[in-house]
Amino acid sequence: MGVTEPGTEYAVDAEWLAERARMPDHCARHGAPSVQRVAFDLQSRPPKERASVVNTNALTTYARMADWGSRVRITKVRDWPLCASCVRTRRSWRLLSRVLGYGGLGLILLAIVLRLVLGEAVPELAIPLVVGVLLGIAAPFAFARAGLARLVGARTSADGAKVILRDPHPAFRDVLVR
Repeated sequence: MGVTEPGTEYAVDAEWLAERARMPDHCARHGAPSVQRVAFDLQSRPPKERASVVNTNALTTYARMADWGSRVRITKVRDWPLCASCVRTRRSWRLLSRVLGYGGLGLILLAIVLRLVLGEAVPELAIPLVVGVLLGIAAPFAFARAGLARLVGARTSADGAKVILRDPHPAFRDVLVR
């Protein structure tokens, strides 16, 4: 199996990719055979204009955000191949985010219920409370790692016209980028 040099990026026309009937049969990241196909949306990130100190009231901020929102483009990607390793990685990150989120919530609720049952302030209850808050804060980071765009190494250009693939495997790249 060939390997793409690290840092190599390939651009594919976003409209063509969104309308393409069939994607390659190999994973973009590893080049392994596809075991699952997924659909997801890629959102462009046009540059934001810096606000001057004079131009920072609520109405101008709203106008700038509305202008920025009108420049955002969504590319719908269909039938993207994932190999067994990618599916396992995504499943693991999603499971971890659930464990962190619900575990944190459970610890917070446990500390509150124990405080109510005991009827008095116990300093040791701060431990599950603080750990629960920290777990809750960590959950979105694990959830972000499970995102399909990050997993497959795809993003859109600032104008949304191209989908940029970071370090695609040659088995995927050679079929897609012709």
